[in-house]
Amino acid sequence: MTIMRQLSESALLITACVIFMTTTVLASTRIELRLQHFDNSNERIIDGGRCDPFGGNCDVKISFCLELGSSTGSQDFSNCLLDRRSSLIYTNRNSFDFPDVIPNGIEQPLALSIGPWPGSIRFKAVAYDVDDIGGNDKIDVYDTDITMDPASGSSTANWHDYAVEGHHSSSIDIRLKVYCDDNYYGDMCDLYCLANDDVTGHYDCNRLNGHKMCHSGWTGANCDVNIDECSSSPCQNGAECVDHVNSFNCLCGAGFTGTFCEVNIDECESLPCLNGGSCIDGNNEFVCICAAGYFGNICETDIDECASQPCQNGATCTDIIAGHLCTCAEGFVGVSCETELDECTSSPCENGGTCIDEVANYTCQCVSGFEGRHCELDIDECHSNPCQNNGTCEHGVDSYNCTCSPGYEGLNCDIDINECESGPCFHNASCMDMVNGFQCLCTSGYEGDTCQYDINECQSVPCKNNATCINQIDGFSCQCVPGYQGEVCDVNIDECSFQLCENQASCIDGVNDFTCLCQPGYTGKTCSIDIDECSSNPCYNNATCVDKVDSYFCLCPDQWYGENCEYLKDSCYGNNCTNNSTCVPHVDGYTCTCQPGFEGDLCDVDIDECASSPCMNGANCSHSLDSYYCSCRHGYHGLNCEFEIDECQSSPCRNGSCVDGIANFTCKCDPGFTGYFCETEIDECLPTPCYYGNCTDLINGYLCDCFPGYNGTQCDIDIDECQSSACVYGSCVDVIDGFHCNCESGFNGTLCDVNIDDCQSNPCVHGACVDLVDNYRCECNEGFTGENCDLDIDECESSPCYHGNCTDMENGYFCDCEDGYSGKVCQNCEKLNCTHGVCDRNSTDFYCLCDVGYHGEYCEVEDDECSSSPCVFGRCVDEINGYSCICQQGYKGANCDVNIDDCVSRPCLHGNCVDKVDNFTCHCYPGYRGRHCEEDIDECQSSPCQNGAKCIDDVNSFTCTCAEGYKGSLCQDDMDECEGNPCGENQVCTNTPGGYQCSCKENYMGEDCQHEVNFCNERPCFYGRCIGQKKGRKCKCDKGFFGEYCQYDLVTYGYQMMLVGDVIDIKKFEEDMEKFLNHPKKFQRRSDDSAAVTVINEERYISPSTGEHLTELTFVVRRDGKYMTANEIDETLADVDDEEFENVLGYRVHVGRAEPVVDIRNEDDGTSSWLSANWYVLIVIIVILAGIIGVAVFVRHKSRSRRKIDEIVETKAEENDYVNMDAMQLAFENQVFEQASSSDETKREPVLEFSNNSPV
Repeated sequence: MTIMRQLSESALLITACVIFMTTTVLASTRIELRLQHFDNSNERIIDGGRCDPFGGNCDVKISFCLELGSSTGSQDFSNCLLDRRSSLIYTNRNSFDFPDVIPNGIEQPLALSIGPWPGSIRFKAVAYDVDDIGGNDKIDVYDTDITMDPASGSSTANWHDYAVEGHHSSSIDIRLKVYCDDNYYGDMCDLYCLANDDVTGHYDCNRLNGHKMCHSGWTGANCDVNIDECSSSPCQNGAECVDHVNSFNCLCGAGFTGTFCEVNIDECESLPCLNGGSCIDGNNEFVCICAAGYFGNICETDIDECASQPCQNGATCTDIIAGHLCTCAEGFVGVSCETELDECTSSPCENGGTCIDEVANYTCQCVSGFEGRHCELDIDECHSNPCQNNGTCEHGVDSYNCTCSPGYEGLNCDIDINECESGPCFHNASCMDMVNGFQCLCTSGYEGDTCQYDINECQSVPCKNNATCINQIDGFSCQCVPGYQGEVCDVNIDECSFQLCENQASCIDGVNDFTCLCQPGYTGKTCSIDIDECSSNPCYNNATCVDKVDSYFCLCPDQWYGENCEYLKDSCYGNNCTNNSTCVPHVDGYTCTCQPGFEGDLCDVDIDECASSPCMNGANCSHSLDSYYCSCRHGYHGLNCEFEIDECQSSPCRNGSCVDGIANFTCKCDPGFTGYFCETEIDECLPTPCYYGNCTDLINGYLCDCFPGYNGTQCDIDIDECQSSACVYGSCVDVIDGFHCNCESGFNGTLCDVNIDDCQSNPCVHGACVDLVDNYRCECNEGFTGENCDLDIDECESSPCYHGNCTDMENGYFCDCEDGYSGKVCQNCEKLNCTHGVCDRNSTDFYCLCDVGYHGEYCEVEDDECSSSPCVFGRCVDEINGYSCICQQGYKGANCDVNIDDCVSRPCLHGNCVDKVDNFTCHCYPGYRGRHCEEDIDECQSSPCQNGAKCIDDVNSFTCTCAEGYKGSLCQDDMDECEGNPCGENQVCTNTPGGYQCSCKENYMGEDCQHEVNFCNERPCFYGRCIGQKKGRKCKCDKGFFGEYCQYDLVTYGYQMMLVGDVIDIKKFEEDMEKFLNHPKKFQRRSDDSAAVTVINEERYISPSTGEHLTELTFVVRRDGKYMTANEIDETLADVDDEEFENVLGYRVHVGRAEPVVDIRNEDDGTSSWLSANWYVLIVIIVILAGIIGVAVFVRHKSRSRRKIDEIVETKAEENDYVNMDAMQLAFENQVFEQASSSDETKREPVLEFSNNSPV
């Protein structure tokens, strides 16, 4: 009853499921909407007005909906599937992005589910401007139809963007996506399918069309029918087929197997026949054909051949397959142990030992030095360690020899050699004997291994200021250069202390020298020589010169007078001009031209030169004739005491730069030095900067000599010795100053580079051992097998005897043939001789049963196994019943078809190995090279680090330790040390390679440029501008003046030459011109002092006739301590013709017209503009223009009076005279206009006329 009720309930359930599956299921579509952006840039509402008439923006809220199909208007929301109305979104905003949550609780995106997808949907919206007064204003209305295909699901659905334009000028950007809900499919999402796997069906759903896809093994409309795989009768040989879901199973009958029972079971496969019996398979059975010597169903019974007692002389008989084996007693051999054995015939005694034969034994009598049963052991005389003191023992035959360690001798190295015995120490040093050496205890002043060197105390350069150091025993002495004294010549002798300067001269001390600054009128080393001002013959017209201090006096003849008797007596004669002033005669009297230092009508007033306070730096001024004398304070010198004495001139700072002060100096020490004179080197090792190393003091630094295992500037870096991957076959563990290798299995050694010899224990009993990695392989001798070649191969196991019994022997066997058969394997019979086979017979006759590898009637023809070319990469050698391959280099295998892996030994230490034929290639890791990638590439070898940087090599990289003042990966960039403004307020910083330099600004001086000094306060420049400098001043002269104080004018002293060509080398011109002035053909007066030429100015011109380039040079000449006038230069060069000038100067002297080259340049570039250089041209142009205007006025006035003049003129002669006058006037006017027109161009100079060399 219960079973029936369960079946009834199951039927009802199945019926309900079927009804449910066949019932139409409503489709479902999912829609998602997101509002993105609102734009009303025109700030308008729908009626065209502004949102805010007072200039504000809109306050926006939105109502929007989605509906299916179309409606009567965009404002009709009655059919909306989704209807949302926001509150105020943003105030005073015309454009904005919609937030994730729109005010009034509208969360984005909005989702909507509908039935089947109709293909399109309509979006509608209305935007309002929210007003507090008068109600909201409508901004715009929006609507659009959107058509799209739904995606198959939410994971594949993409957003689609739409810009919905309003009916006026605004817009709303929205995003929309549409996709089928779960278990719905099709273009309209109207196909329902729910995957199933139970009794009601077994299927999945097609994602494209929703159709059912049955699981494997099922069919039917609902995939609920199990396919019967047995219907095709797949099982063979009477097997029974059992059906399953999507499979079947065959139940095989006895003797068959396989998926379809198609395989006959080979009962012989398990080798049931024992002892070499042959198996013949049957149907669910087998039959054994036994080998000789066995019988039974499975050949399990061995026939006992020992039953006849065949073994002699007490031998033991062992029954073997189809035969027996005699194990002979010691001393006997033979198949039946019938022969006694002479053990000495094999000469077992080695190394000259004598063999004595015994019964079943022998004895070896060894010669001296050998032992062992066979005298095979050489007695090791070194075993007792006879060699002392680490001597090396070399074993010989019945002897030994000791090779002693250095320092020992004797038969057993027991005598310590006394190295002091030869007296190796020099200079009375004491000798201390040591093992293999000695130590000399030197006396004071000597050093060296044998005290052979006198210590050179001069090596540290103790003597200063270029003094010569004389080495002495245990000391030194300094031989000072002139000017220095003291034990180490560090004291500069003050030569001024001897008061050598005379005539009130100032003394400046130097090194082994002094300089006297003479008062005017004196010269010489000590200013002791009164300058003879008459030596230059200044008096003219045979006047007599009387020398005075700093001046002279001329005694003139009666008819001459003047300072130099240069004037003929006239109205000036007997004048009252005083103080050597020059009288200039006039018609109505004379005037006095005063000498420097005087003024007044008669030059009788002595000018007080001290009134202008010329003496600087607190000096006292003493007035004298046309001069003054400044008594300088200590630390200053010069005419006006304007120059500070440079106390640094004697170079007092030994290791640094000297900063001059007022009567003092300061040493600015080089890095690494200190002390007043920078005489003490700073020991940078005192703070112990080296963490793991010894410190060596250097100048401005130190050097750390690191202990093994450390590096770095301060020896603070533990070197990772594992970085170079030193362990070949193992992992590396870094330790201080080394590393430890944890070797892989099969390797040992410091670097795990030694393959452990697994053959060392001689594991192969009867064979050769081949060492492998963590293993070995035994290549057995013939007749043996097994992993260790410890098993004797039973050669009879293969039943080699065709017609006889087999007896196993070491590496062989013996066949005892049946009657009528002979041969090694009893293969021959009397009736037939089979060359390579055995004779057998059947019921009718004998025949040859050939060995494998032979054929023919008598088995006389060998098979050629090489005919098929089996050796792929090798040469084939034909053998009996087989072949062997002699492989090419790099190949192995029975057929030479296996490329030997040359990478198996891991030859690439730091790289990947690529196997080739009999070779390999290492692809090295970056930073390594070499055949085996064994060499670490030294990236520092190319010296990549610049500017003195230290290069530290690493694996595939390097590091540059930059010198001070440089930066960059290669230290290639000079650091701008001036960036941080390291110099003081009154200093200018100049960046230099690796450093910087501070210099004082203009008008500042001192160690730190802290003193502001204006050397121009006294206005020393007569005709020029004063420029203050760090230690003094410089005068920049006005045009037309020169000299240290711009006190000379070029009008008086300048001389001009116009040369053809561009004069480039001014220095050469000066030297060549000095030749003319120092060696002229004729002098009006001769001087012993040579002339010095200095070019003051150069101008460029062009010849208007030839177009040649011209150079005008203005130069001055100094002789006898003063400048020559232009007239004196002209007189000196009067007799030098143009050809001589050209030969010496290399340029022709130009005579004729010259036009200047216009070169208007900026005065800041160091040159004058064209106008400043040719100011007189402007004056000429102005005069010409004034003349033109005057002529024009004159002509106009003349034209008005022309008629009146014509009426008065009555005769032709008078008329002709007037015409001539008019023609002259017209010619004059034309000339004026012609000159004026030639000067119209502002860039053109007036034409200059050069007749020859001329003064300025």
